[in-house]
Amino acid sequence: MPIRNTLGVQAEALAGCIAHGVDDVKQAVAYAADHGLTFRLLGEGSNIIPSREVNQFICHQAMKGIHTRRVDAAHELVTVAAGENWHGFVMRMLQAGLYGLENLALIPGSVGAAPVQNIGAYGVEVAQFLQSVQVMEPTGEVRDMDAGECGFGYRSSVFQTQAQLSILTVTFKLGKQPAINRTYLEVDQALHDVDSPSPHALADAVIQIRRRKLPDPATDPNVGSFFKNPLIAVEDAERLRLREPDLSVFHQAGRAKLSAAQLIDRCGWKDRGTPALYCWPTQPLVIVNPGHLAATEVLKFAEDIRDDVVSQYDVQLELEPSVLS
Repeated sequence: MPIRNTLGVQAEALAGCIAHGVDDVKQAVAYAADHGLTFRLLGEGSNIIPSREVNQFICHQAMKGIHTRRVDAAHELVTVAAGENWHGFVMRMLQAGLYGLENLALIPGSVGAAPVQNIGAYGVEVAQFLQSVQVMEPTGEVRDMDAGECGFGYRSSVFQTQAQLSILTVTFKLGKQPAINRTYLEVDQALHDVDSPSPHALADAVIQIRRRKLPDPATDPNVGSFFKNPLIAVEDAERLRLREPDLSVFHQAGRAKLSAAQLIDRCGWKDRGTPALYCWPTQPLVIVNPGHLAATEVLKFAEDIRDDVVSQYDVQLELEPSVLS
């Protein structure tokens, strides 16, 4: 079965299916167990790097549905099927007058994928609004996990180490009153001439920024950010800043976060690559694969970038997407 992915690589799973409901997932889980196959539920493939042949049972989710219920005068709980498109969901919440997710507009992928890497952008992370996740165990048992069980961190969650948990629905707590987050410099600059921007104006600003800086996977195959921004010891960051005073350093929970894009840029990778595989000119954190090269070639290119950053900065970059084999 072909594996859908936004990186544009040709990949086939040993077996697979498309799930339109919970019963479909349960049957697929049982089939995989009976045949000794690792089961993996995927969405739109926006954060994976699949090998040419993947020795797994891949189930693409197509589950749809959005249900809301009142919590109090100021909030509603919104339960979303994992197969819903993320950006489409964000825009539907805006239209419904439910706010909080505007900074996460235009992020590719499905709702079910959002908790896996705790997607975040422009000062907001999905964990800030997530209440619970409904999952299916390898046994076929369906249960709810509250946000505290999900182990959310920077671009991480328990779902990255427990891929056997299949996400069926995600429940968010959203506000009925606008709560504009313009703490991110680029967003604030985009709204500089608006004293009291609406959530729609905020979402529009984020969409414009993303379109200006980032490639569209539909036309330029990519998985978004290929590397996480590295977290290092504060003293190590200060040593780097002695050498390069304008190096971007953000303090976070007793650590220093560097800009992976800046490190890659300063290592000269905007000018390397080939027409078939290269770093996006306005955001070198994104590797674009217009040549539809195989995962091995993409990963070799990424490894060369990582080696160069280690050589010049003694900083290790960590892959953000998952590798399927």
